[in-house]
Amino acid sequence: MTASGEKPLVKKALFGAQSYLNDSRDLAHFAGLMSAGTKNAAVRAAADALRDHIAAVLVAHNRAASAGYADSHGIAVYLPAYLYCADYDALAWAGASRWNGFIKWYRAE
Repeated sequence: MTASGEKPLVKKALFGAQSYLNDSRDLAHFAGLMSAGTKNAAVRAAADALRDHIAAVLVAHNRAASAGYADSHGIAVYLPAYLYCADYDALAWAGASRWNGFIKWYRAE
């Protein structure tokens, strides 16, 4: 994704994705917005595969608590819009998954 030239779309999807307290957003909703907005077939395929995996493998049952969470699909991730917490880099999975690098990429000008 970082080489696809999709940074403006990432930011648009970030602000459009179902959000929760602080900087958590629904990963499947974010991926769906990426899929719907991209012209890049590889990005679309990856986003669709992620949504499918979340629905088929990771989440056994999902129901929103209220209409305000209608775009919730069961997996929330750290997707900060403004400030990045450097403590996040200390999490093993953040580095192993390179999620922290993705966040730093879309936040960089």
